Parts: sequence; structure tokens; C-alpha cells
Amino acid sequence: MDEKFAPDLNAPERPDYEKLHKQKEHAKKVYERSFLHQSVIDTESDPEVKVAVLNARNEFKKQVAKDRKYFRVLLGENVNSIYERYIKFLMLPYKIAEEAEFNFNKNKNKFIITPEDALNEIKLKQNKLVEALSLNKHIEAARIKKNISWREGEIASIYRDIVRPDKEYREYLMKPSDFETDKAFILYLLKTLIFKSNIVDGFFEEGDIYWTEDKSIIKSLVVKTLKEIEEDKREDFDLLEISGNWEEDQEFYRELYDKTVADEEELEKLVEDKIKNWDIERLAATDKIILKLAIGEMIHFPSIPVKVTINEYIEISKEYSTPKSKQFVNGVLDKVSEELVKSGVIKKSGRGLIDNK
Repeated sequence: MDEKFAPDLNAPERPDYEKLHKQKEHAKKVYERSFLHQSVIDTESDPEVKVAVLNARNEFKKQVAKDRKYFRVLLGENVNSIYERYIKFLMLPYKIAEEAEFNFNKNKNKFIITPEDALNEIKLKQNKLVEALSLNKHIEAARIKKNISWREGEIASIYRDIVRPDKEYREYLMKPSDFETDKAFILYLLKTLIFKSNIVDGFFEEGDIYWTEDKSIIKSLVVKTLKEIEEDKREDFDLLEISGNWEEDQEFYRELYDKTVADEEELEKLVEDKIKNWDIERLAATDKIILKLAIGEMIHFPSIPVKVTINEYIEISKEYSTPKSKQFVNGVLDKVSEELVKSGVIKKSGRGLIDNK
């Protein structure tokens, strides 16, 4: 828009700066309003403004098409990233134990050994759960296949700044232990020291904008895996799957994404019609996305009951949107679903016919 209404300094006549500025500012307003009401372009009287807005809209649509392809790919990559982080944190206890062993060997060769140097750090390498994690064939296979590793310096920093100064760790090193004691300490290590550490957060936030949300999922997977390890089967335990049927789930989220994106303008109108007392421009962007996805799911997935969809998206709004979003999302989806069921747009079959009221 700025380029379209920039003055031509090589023109034979002096540019009308005031007119160009007014046209530019007006065109920007028309462009912004056109996303809510397409008719504002059709009724625009200034042909130059109209052409500028139409061209800007076309450029925007091209960029949106690129973005849609990019984010579709990103959906799958994010799930894969969660699984890789899951493996990475299962590797962490024995990587820390290796660092502790290195520290122990370095200190024992000192000419003068202080009480601080005399910590029995080698014990962590002998922890039965650490041994189980280091010998597990599934972790090793995933590590090799996906080339998973901790960056240079990260393990040393975790051990030096988080683990070694910890009082519980030092007490653990001084006591005899059995499998259950070893297991309890590793759970403490991960749950209390690692997953609550700002240092560890910093390692991941650097290159992953989703770390804050993904961390709770990864922590849950890691803790559940460790809790299920039994002493007599500790060297051959199975890893958890992110999904019980990943191929089916992958097909579902891709179809939901594709159909919601394809129907975006129609879904926008449906939402707009139901919030006449709200300013759609002031509506939280997250709420709009939640509403569109929910309506798209109700329309395009006949086997999912309406109430199941509504309840799921209410939970999503509680987690990711504003404090008032729960009631708002619930109210809008109730109205929209009732109307679309009556008009026959929403048609359920099989499990989707189950009444969850």
C-alpha cells in the first residue's frame, strides 16, 4: 500500500502529496475492513484505492496459501519433535551419571582432596534405573534413527548448576539404596530438578516456540514411562506411544485442518452471525480459531457426537485462551450446532448419533 501511493519523484508534474497520503490511509482502512465485509471493496468509489486494495488482497491470499502449506507440514513436525524430546529426556539420567563419573574421576586425582571433592558421585552411574535406561534397546534405536543428542556443554551445565548443588542428591549419594530408592531418586531428579529448571527451559526455548506447551506432555510421558519400569523387567521395558493409533490420528488432524482452512470464509460468517453483540475485531484470535475448528469438526466428522466436540473445545479454550472464553465458546457452539443440526448441515451417523446431553 505504501509503494502504491508513494509519490513519483520523476513525474513531470509535482505529486499531490496530501492526496496520496489520504488515499494511502483510506486504502489501508478499506483493506482492513474488507476481511470482515467483502462488500466494502465493491462500494469503493475511488478506482485507485479499489485497485490497490484488490491487489493487496491478492498478494495476501498468495502468502496465506504458502502459509497454509507450511503450517500443515509443521503440524506433523511438532508431534515428531515431542517424541524426540521424550527420548532425549529418557537419555538424560545416564548422561548426567556420565558427567558425575567424569567429575568423580577428575577430583580423585587431585593432590589435595576437599570434602566437596570427596562426594561419592560414581554412585549415580550405579543407579539401577540409570543402568536400565542406558541399556534399553528401544531408546538406543530411537536415538540412532533420529540422531538425538544433547548439545555440547548442556549436560555439564545441568550437572554443575542444577544437580550437584542439590541437597537431596547429596543425601542420596551417602545412603545405601535398592531399586525402589534408585527409581524414586531419578523421578525426583526429573520432576523436581530438571522439568522445573529455568536453565533447561532456556536450552529449549531458544529454538522451539512451543516448548512451554510441549513440556507438560513430555514430562507426563517420561514420568509415566519410569513409573512403569519394574525391577525384574528393567532392561527391556517398552516406550510409550504419543497416540494409540498415530496413522489414524494423523489422518484426522490433517483432514480437520484442510477442511477448516477451505471453509474459513463460511465459518467466519457463521461465527459473526452468532456474536452480533460482540465486535469480531476485538474477539480473541484464539477463540476464533477454536470456534472455526469446532464447527468444522461438527460438520465434517459425522462419527463424532456434537456434545463431544463442544466439550473438547471448551477444554482447549480453558487451556489456551482467556478466562472468559469457556462460557463464550460454549454459548456460541451451542447456538451454531443447534441451528446447523436443524438445517441439515450437521449430519451424524454411527457413534455420532449418541446423545451426550
